[in-house]
Amino acid sequence: MVQMSNVRMFFVFSCAAIALTVTSCNAPAATDTKSEAAKPAMAATTSSDYEIAPQEYATLAEAAIQKNAAKDYDGWAAMLADDVEFYYPDGDQNTRTKFIGKQALMTWVKKADSSSGLKPSTLSAFNTIPLKVNKKMNAGALNGYQVICFFTSAATYNNGNSVSVRRNAVLHFNDSKLIDRVYNYYDRTPYIKAAGKNILDA
Repeated sequence: MVQMSNVRMFFVFSCAAIALTVTSCNAPAATDTKSEAAKPAMAATTSSDYEIAPQEYATLAEAAIQKNAAKDYDGWAAMLADDVEFYYPDGDQNTRTKFIGKQALMTWVKKADSSSGLKPSTLSAFNTIPLKVNKKMNAGALNGYQVICFFTSAATYNNGNSVSVRRNAVLHFNDSKLIDRVYNYYDRTPYIKAAGKNILDA
């Protein structure tokens, strides 16, 4: 009788376990309910400090960078505002080399070009991110329409040396869709080594 009782108890427990397993498999996952409930909350917390800007700004930014690289300086200048500020990547916001105003910038660019020995560059692998910044920026940066650009620049000097550098730049646009700020971020060391000189020392 004891053995029979044990067999019956084992059978009862086995049936109960199977029933619980089937029930749990058919029940909707608790995490699904939570994730669905979380979606409205995530949408509600989306920041209004930044927006995706129209693709037109990305197209303009890439075109301007390409014109500069091709040494089409007149075409590049036509895309710049008269009060443009151009920043080299050789320091922080207080010490980096900068040129203020289109006239000053173009005078410097043409002078540097005549002595640099750098041939027209080939740019590739562009990634462009057009943004509209609505918040106040730090370190003197402007809000409004701007494009973050990542690209590879490959060029050769008259001395036969070649250089290829992955570069970043941020171009800001005014209300007339002209570029009024250019911030460059890249390692200038390969350029100085290939050229055998630092053009900013001129």
